[in-house]
Amino acid sequence: MKIAIAGTGYVGLSNAVLLAQNNEVVALDIVPEKVELINKRISPIEDKEITEFFQTKNLNLKATLDKKEAYKTAKIKYHGILIKVVEAEEPFELKIKRIKEEFFKNAKRKKIKPDSLIASIS
Repeated sequence: MKIAIAGTGYVGLSNAVLLAQNNEVVALDIVPEKVELINKRISPIEDKEITEFFQTKNLNLKATLDKKEAYKTAKIKYHGILIKVVEAEEPFELKIKRIKEEFFKNAKRKKIKPDSLIASIS
């Protein structure tokens, strides 16, 4: 599945990296330096897990400045993402697994609008 994510701040990039393990993900941003770093598999934000994923995982992730390119064939488009983290001690990969499971469960029920995603980790 092709997924477009607008914004490569902490939330957008975290979701892009995790979803890119099993999906084609295009990350859209307006900052050329961030796009260049992401395409070189260098995290533009200081985050140990994202850096580790860039170094160790085979990610199907591309960053772009071009909105048309990002959204052209995407089946899912994230324009805004809000994640509430309740359990700070929970391992990163378990958090992501739960986000992914919740997202796909809600997508199947058509509870998620194509223009937004709200995920809660509790």
